[in-house]
Amino acid sequence: MGLAKAALRFIAREHVRKPFVGPVLTLGRQSVSATLGEARSLVAEEGIAPAGLPRQEGVRISSPNCRKTQPERHITDVAFFTLLGLAEVQALDCSDFEGAEIVHDLNLPVPAGLHDRFDLIVDGGALEHVFDIRQSLANVARMLRSGGRVIHLSPASNWVNHGFYQFSPTLFYDYYMANGFVGLRGYLAEQDLHMEDSRPWEFFEVGTSGRLGSPLSLMTVFVAEKAVASTADRVPMQSLYAQLHSAPRQDEARRRPGGLRAAVRYLKGKRPDGVKALLARYLPGYARRRGLGKLKRWGKL
Repeated sequence: MGLAKAALRFIAREHVRKPFVGPVLTLGRQSVSATLGEARSLVAEEGIAPAGLPRQEGVRISSPNCRKTQPERHITDVAFFTLLGLAEVQALDCSDFEGAEIVHDLNLPVPAGLHDRFDLIVDGGALEHVFDIRQSLANVARMLRSGGRVIHLSPASNWVNHGFYQFSPTLFYDYYMANGFVGLRGYLAEQDLHMEDSRPWEFFEVGTSGRLGSPLSLMTVFVAEKAVASTADRVPMQSLYAQLHSAPRQDEARRRPGGLRAAVRYLKGKRPDGVKALLARYLPGYARRRGLGKLKRWGKL
């Protein structure tokens, strides 16, 4: 679990949009792909005056997995959030192997003492490793205080065997909508799998519908804010099918399409694979338009 430079920049930008006040919880101890100098520069570039660190010891990462490697020069997740002015930072993990302050298995309900406690929860690639995703999301919802936000940075595709799951944005949209969260924003971030820590990610705004693909790796990046009336246990129906099953959509489906729409549907149904391959080969951007190219670009971080 780790926060690449693009993830750090996204968190900093979200802090500028609406400042976090703390405390912060990370799901798993997060490695940070930046040195202290790089992190300070990144924070400053996003318009934040980097806060001072109270002491130099403990600024660099000390995970057993990083000893005598390049990441040993990188700072800790605590140091990064301290630069943002957030002094109280804890990690929750199923063991204390990497120094988590809270040891708990997210497959199980979190104790009441963790309810309504955190202003920011960062899932930097943890939930895909937890088998009971329903319980995990409910735990996140319960641990957030009213007005607090969760940021998910989760694999969406081309991360086979990285974890149990790869998540579509609709999972987060539909769960948090069903449970009364507000301020929902979803993105797909396209990245080079082998250089995701160092190269920028291309962000696209995404909703609950539309099938998308990319030859590169995709991350779902999602933000949700807990409201006073938010819940944790409501089970959503996927919004795509909720819309399809609605009375207006059923009435629309029963109506016979007009001449032009009927012709388009007919041509789409009859278009041979050979024509598709020819278009993809000779028409610039054809394949792209069938994937992320249909979405609005949000930015490159």
